[in-house]
Amino acid sequence: MSIPVDGVDFLLYINTGTELEPVWSVLGGQRGATFKRQADEIDASSKTSKGWKDTIPGLRSWGIEADALVLEDDAAFDKMDDCYMNRNPVQVRYARKDGSKWEGKATITDLSEETPHDDVATYKLTLSGIGVPIKTMA
Repeated sequence: MSIPVDGVDFLLYINTGTELEPVWSVLGGQRGATFKRQADEIDASSKTSKGWKDTIPGLRSWGIEADALVLEDDAAFDKMDDCYMNRNPVQVRYARKDGSKWEGKATITDLSEETPHDDVATYKLTLSGIGVPIKTMA
């Protein structure tokens, strides 16, 4: 019998160092993250497909959507904010419970803060991957 994996052990990191000397800082206050991998669909239907659609995968893409608490002195958030404001890509790492990791560069396409007067301040983040994400095993 397979045992479900607890999502609390999946973490998003941001490189707050340089590309040559990375410093992987955990994104503080994380509540949820979705690592997305998608492929465009190319219609490969023909007269011989007997009225049924045939498809093949096209261009692939990846990205991450996350939400977190706004924390004071969060180096990872500060780096993302700086990258967003200066239109620079951010280097990200999505780490799984088993120790495997996906890494790559991404464009920040959404960085929205929500600040209700009767609750904690939170933000939502959308990253759009650039090129191929690299997987490393534990």
